[in-house]
Amino acid sequence: MDLREVLTQAWHITWKHKILWLFGVLAGCGGQVGNNSFNYSINSEAPQSPTGPSNIPGAPGMSPGLRQFSTMFERWFEQFSPVEIILFVAIAVMVLLFLFVFFTVLGTVGRIGLVKGTVEGERGVVSLSFGELFGQVRPFFWRVIGLGLLLGLVFVVLGGMFAVFAGIFTSITFGFGAICLLPLLCVLGPLGWLVGLAIQQAYVALIAEDLSIATALQRGWEVTRQNLGPVILMGLILNVGVLIVGGTLVVLPFTVMALPALGGVAIGSDEAVGGGLLIAGLCLMLYLPVMIVLGGLIRTYYEAAWTLTYLRLSRPREISMEMA
Repeated sequence: MDLREVLTQAWHITWKHKILWLFGVLAGCGGQVGNNSFNYSINSEAPQSPTGPSNIPGAPGMSPGLRQFSTMFERWFEQFSPVEIILFVAIAVMVLLFLFVFFTVLGTVGRIGLVKGTVEGERGVVSLSFGELFGQVRPFFWRVIGLGLLLGLVFVVLGGMFAVFAGIFTSITFGFGAICLLPLLCVLGPLGWLVGLAIQQAYVALIAEDLSIATALQRGWEVTRQNLGPVILMGLILNVGVLIVGGTLVVLPFTVMALPALGGVAIGSDEAVGGGLLIAGLCLMLYLPVMIVLGGLIRTYYEAAWTLTYLRLSRPREISMEMA
């Protein structure tokens, strides 16, 4: 497989059929669910550091603006009864579940549309329409959802079993078992990445060839195993070069946007904090459409390159089957 030809053709399809960018945005919605939950878990622990010192007058490292905000939040939270807090938590959980399902549906629609659009673009279709691609989503929707649920269940079970084993082994060996498990973790990291590459091929196989879940998994593993070198190289190029580097460049302007807010917090006055947050919010609103478009472009190119990779690697088998 010619990697350069695949990457060039993926860019040609991405740039020619810009309607795919919309499906890229939708696919990105599904990919951002985990990131949002990760950020939420980190941010939920962040207030603990200012909350404690806020009760101590003159707490070091805390500006007057942050101390005032922390005090106001504590007073607001204390006015609710335990029943109201439980009700609030229940509503929050329901909202999070709804958002998870909603973004999963959007991500699934986007992923299917990108694969089908890339296949059509590879066939030389002059133009693609949203309605045409959206109409091709339905036959694959529940199979893609089912594949994701199956893989998620397998990973949860395996992860839980490994966590239980690691905990018991570490307890029995009085902590020395954790050191012994480090080499195993170093092996599981690259192995999990390789499994992820095979799963990527399975998703493309399911959509591009209209396969069942079991057959798609088998086909994805077969293509990856028989072409391990090209798949690994493409994975490094796309995951490191496209997603990590490209995603970092897209998110990098947020650092500049945060400077006014950080400057206001550093000054400490209410006017400075409010003005800094206002400027940062306006910059965010102006950059948000640009970020969405760039994110859709990157995701479109990523999925197009993987789809073409599968088509190129599976072509020899198809030719041999036709000759037989």
